[in-house]
Amino acid sequence: MTKIYRRIIVNFRWFIGLGLFLNFMTFWAMPIGVQGQLWKLGITRTLLPIYTFFDENKWCRAFANKFVYSKEVYSDFFALSVGLTLSTFASFATVLYHQVKYDHVPLWMIYAYYFMWVGLGGRGMGGAYTLTHKE
Repeated sequence: MTKIYRRIIVNFRWFIGLGLFLNFMTFWAMPIGVQGQLWKLGITRTLLPIYTFFDENKWCRAFANKFVYSKEVYSDFFALSVGLTLSTFASFATVLYHQVKYDHVPLWMIYAYYFMWVGLGGRGMGGAYTLTHKE
């Protein structure tokens, strides 16, 4: 490998890393920080019982076990899958509708979309990660 080729590869990787860092700091850091703090500062007491109700609901698990999944162990993911799917479709449809109707998406809506992806307490981001790597 020549020195010029190696330098091009190093500069390319540095440029990609800088772009990813700027993307994270611009769009992801604030939703993660704000919603994480809201979760820790008290929303836990309100939302955790609701999340627990859906996560541990025997009817949902039985339905998922019978009609959706081939293995019983995967029925744990059913409530998370439905919630994440509905949330994603609703937020993406809202952004898409606004784009088609007004020919632009305002910055506040972009941030709202990222806030949705993170979710309170990281539930959306964690759910997407879990479904990607477990199901």
